[in-house]
Amino acid sequence: SLARVKAPQPSNFYSCQTGRAFSLLFYSFLAGILFWGNLFSQEPEENNFPSPQIKQFKHSIKAGAGLPLILSNNPFRKTMDGVFSVSGSADFLVYKNFTAGLNYGYEMFDNAELKGNKGRRPDVTKGFISSPGTGIGYEYFFNDNKMLFFSATGGYSKIKFIRAVSFTDSVSNLFHSEGFHLGFSTGYSIIIEETGGIGFYLSYKYFDYVFDPKKISFIYEPENNKNQTLTFGILFILGY
Repeated sequence: SLARVKAPQPSNFYSCQTGRAFSLLFYSFLAGILFWGNLFSQEPEENNFPSPQIKQFKHSIKAGAGLPLILSNNPFRKTMDGVFSVSGSADFLVYKNFTAGLNYGYEMFDNAELKGNKGRRPDVTKGFISSPGTGIGYEYFFNDNKMLFFSATGGYSKIKFIRAVSFTDSVSNLFHSEGFHLGFSTGYSIIIEETGGIGFYLSYKYFDYVFDPKKISFIYEPENNKNQTLTFGILFILGY
């Protein structure tokens, strides 16, 4: 039988903090577009010669891999840990530095050791979030070798939880839910061989989903905060 675990109480404080984190990231995203667009769109006046045309990608494929951190809701943050996050997008240039395209994200979470019951359970609960969608972005090339980008995405999300038992083939589907997601990302890349690049990225995602721990047999009190994650990872770019 499962031991009853009392949920952490300061959820109002935590939800306030995550709300502030979301606001800070959102306004930083907008400020970044305005700052970089205004600063680097100006033509240099030195010698009254026009600046050389920096090559931009008309089409690009971005792939990222990182570690997702759970910002909220609190029971989800307490019971599950981020394992990995992978993402990909196909973008094309639509106007000056602005892009549009399709994207996909996949995140995995698990809890191999219950709090206060470490190493004494053979079962592992895992959560998966699949997120296809569309997005718009802004890319700026400092020169032929360095690129900075911002993007905003949104789309459909499917969340599934399973339970697997160690050293067996036993897998139980606990439940699944569907909804939408919104995200903001920024990244920096060094271009290699003109068509490829490597760098890093930071990504925030908001999921229209409220985690209910009782549905996967965790006896925490649920809360109404939607799930939010923050991911930092490595970025790969292929463009032409």
